[in-house]
Amino acid sequence: DGQARARVDGARHSLGTRIDTLGGWLSLLGRVGGPADPDFVDWLAVDRYDGREFDTGLHRHWLDPAKPIADVVYRPAQGVLVTSATLRNGGHGSGGWADADIRTGARHMESGVQHFAVPSPFDYARQSEVLIVTDIARGDLPALAGAYSRLIEASGGGALGLFSAIRRLRIVHSRIADRLARAGLPLYAQHVDPLDTGTLVDIFRADPLIRRADDFGQFVMLSPSFPSRLLSAFPEGTPIRRLPLDEAVNHVAAANVERRKSAYPAFSPS
Repeated sequence: DGQARARVDGARHSLGTRIDTLGGWLSLLGRVGGPADPDFVDWLAVDRYDGREFDTGLHRHWLDPAKPIADVVYRPAQGVLVTSATLRNGGHGSGGWADADIRTGARHMESGVQHFAVPSPFDYARQSEVLIVTDIARGDLPALAGAYSRLIEASGGGALGLFSAIRRLRIVHSRIADRLARAGLPLYAQHVDPLDTGTLVDIFRADPLIRRADDFGQFVMLSPSFPSRLLSAFPEGTPIRRLPLDEAVNHVAAANVERRKSAYPAFSPS
């Protein structure tokens, strides 16, 4: 009957879980004093709290984390495309592909790996600048939210904010949404608004001020401690400035005025 079947299924799943756990323990015991596996790094760790030891563990990590990606993702797939503006870490020509193959796991593929690089169609040295804000402390979410609202207001809208954590995105959104709404600037956020990514992109593209091929673009980094390799995404000659938030806001506001003047000759800043 149904109840007996449910009990049997429950017992089967329970046994499967215990078998997996036992297999993990057997593998762990086999590593203690056994030959080292060249693909892994093993280490013992002791967790302490308030001067007391409360846990110990034998840990294992892939020496090359990209190897399981190649085994599990690449090989079974019909094709995989990996793309990034910083994939070659600033390498030009044939340089940089070795690093890219290491970071993506492509070096573990026996054949079929193709490299393709496309230069940017934009003149970054003339059409852009990178502003690195130096006076916002790491983890200071109120200051981060204040910086976002000031920069978005200074840009007159048409700004795209990128976050590395959904939690920070939601906190900043909750702090600045009302302020920007009162300024007449709509704010859309992935993981907050009930809109799919494609719709958000379409809304963003609808602003005519950001569709001009000769627009001046500003990239504002609100953390002075971001990885320096990210700057390799910008071609040589791109202006990079480190400055406090007040000066960054002034730069963005001035560029907004110039952009509107070029788009609308009759525009007069208030």
